Amino acid sequence: ARFPATFTADTTATQLYEASNAITEPSLIRVESDEVTYPMHIILRYELEQGLVDGSVAVDDIPQLWNDKMEAYLGERPPNDAKGCLQ
Repeated sequence: ARFPATFTADTTATQLYEASNAITEPSLIRVESDEVTYPMHIILRYELEQGLVDGSVAVDDIPQLWNDKMEAYLGERPPNDAKGCLQ
């Protein structure tokens, strides 16, 4: 009843779930990303922070590692650090 133009009475729960959890376009900025790719930003950040704490990642390597992981996880490479590791 709340979405008459989009969903009909025969819309399944799976269709509703898939429609509300779609990947729009991967965003380089975490707070602008959709609910599907948002967790990937958190995972990426956690992995890098864990490396900083355990000593396996050097601070100077963060921009390159961030860009590599963004490309691997979301298929997008930040054009600069402002849209990458400094966000």
